[in-house]
Amino acid sequence: MASAVTTSEESVRDSSERQTFRPIGVGFGIMLLLMAGLIFIGLQQIRLSDQQMERLVNLTNVKTGITVQLYSVARERIILLLRMSQMDDPFDRDDAYAEYNKLGGQFTRDRQRLMNEMQLDEQELEFLDGQSKAAGISVPVHDQVVDLMANDELEQASTLLREKGIPLQDRTLFYLAKLLNYQKVAGEKALRVTRLKSEETRNRITYIAAAAFILSLIIAWLVARRTIRDHRALREARDTLEVRVKERTHDLEQAGLALKSKQSQLVQSEKMASLGQMIAGVAHEINTPLGIVLGYAQ
Repeated sequence: MASAVTTSEESVRDSSERQTFRPIGVGFGIMLLLMAGLIFIGLQQIRLSDQQMERLVNLTNVKTGITVQLYSVARERIILLLRMSQMDDPFDRDDAYAEYNKLGGQFTRDRQRLMNEMQLDEQELEFLDGQSKAAGISVPVHDQVVDLMANDELEQASTLLREKGIPLQDRTLFYLAKLLNYQKVAGEKALRVTRLKSEETRNRITYIAAAAFILSLIIAWLVARRTIRDHRALREARDTLEVRVKERTHDLEQAGLALKSKQSQLVQSEKMASLGQMIAGVAHEINTPLGIVLGYAQ
């Protein structure tokens, strides 16, 4: 009986422990999933933001570099023309003219690369269009200067260059300088916007982390509350069961004692009955011969 009661108590205790730890495990599992999801989303957002910033910086650097190269080449060409107008040796002028044409080819290639390979907005295209129109006016004048120098009319070439060639080239340089300044300002603005978005992303991740932390606390509180409530109910049920088992055990023990007492009384009664029957038989056996003897005596 005692072994059965102990086994029942152990089974109840094991069941209560399993029911107590199950919601705790579920709650911690949910919190771990939330934190893992938050870390994954945060890493993805930061990676995308960094990639966007890197692409923006690279594009801005490349465009600015090409524009700087265009400005430098255009300035070198007009300086080279001015130096050619001061050269008396025609062979030196030929070498300078070859360098002049080489710079012109480089300018054309860089401009085509800027137009075709880079992502330009409307303002940048407008500046390049202005530069193209200015070049369309200045190039014929520069060609006239070269023709005059080829005919050894250096004084006329120098005068035409100073009066028309250089001012027209300055117009070309003006549009290129405007383009360069615009690209720098636009790049800085885009970089600020990208950084602002990155800050917004980090703030959003922070808010999500705070929300996840608060939600985790709420879940932990709910799990703890339910666990305490279930544990209290199980403890009360176990205590009630233990009381009932003790009462039942006491009742069974009292019933066993009563049964043993009745069995003892019954055995005693049977013994007394058997003894009475034996005494009555003996008395009968004694009385019968004695009666016969007395009868004969009378």
